[in-house]
Amino acid sequence: MLGHTVDLSNPRAAIAGGIGFVPDDRKRSALLPTRSVAENFSVAWAGQLTRRGILDIRAERRRVREAIERYGVVTASPQSRITTLSGGNQQKVVLGRVFARGLDVYVLSEPTRGIDIGAKSEIYRLMQELAAQGAGIVIISSELPELLGIADRIVVFHRGEIRGEFDAKGLEEEAVAHVAITGVPMEQAAA
Repeated sequence: MLGHTVDLSNPRAAIAGGIGFVPDDRKRSALLPTRSVAENFSVAWAGQLTRRGILDIRAERRRVREAIERYGVVTASPQSRITTLSGGNQQKVVLGRVFARGLDVYVLSEPTRGIDIGAKSEIYRLMQELAAQGAGIVIISSELPELLGIADRIVVFHRGEIRGEFDAKGLEEEAVAHVAITGVPMEQAAA
C-alpha cells in the first residue's frame, strides 16, 4: 500500500503491504528442498486455489504449467524435486513465486548469484517486464558491473549509512567502488 508504513520483519504484513522479498540464500531461506517444483511454485497462491479448505488440484496444475512456461523453468516434470533443477532454474522458481503475486515493490538480494549467463538473461528480462508494468525493483548486489548494467539508480551504503547516490547512466565503476570502500565520494576525497 503506497504511502503506508509496512512491518518488513513480518513477511505476511510485507506482502499485504505490496512488498515482496527474495533472499540471497535460496537454498536455506527460499526453497522447499524436499518438495516438487509444483509445490515450490504453488505455495505462493495456494490460498487462492482453495474452496472451503479443499485445494483445486486442476487449477493448481494449470497455474504451475503456466508459471513454468512464463518463467522459463527447465524441468523434466512439475513433480520433479526442486533440488534436481540447476541453480538458475531453482532461482527462477523462487523469483516466479514472488513475481506472480503482482506486488508494488520487489526487494531482490543477490538475485543472480551463482547462476549461469542464460538464466541471468532470463531473470533480467523478467525484472524489466515488472519495471515496465510499474513495479519498483530494489536489487541488493555485490556485483557492481551487474548493477551498472541494469539499474537506473545506485545507492551505496557504507557501514549501514547511505554514503552515495548515483544516476547509473554513464556512471563509472570507480566512483561507486570508491564510496563503497571508503564511505566518501571521490569529489570529497580529492578536496
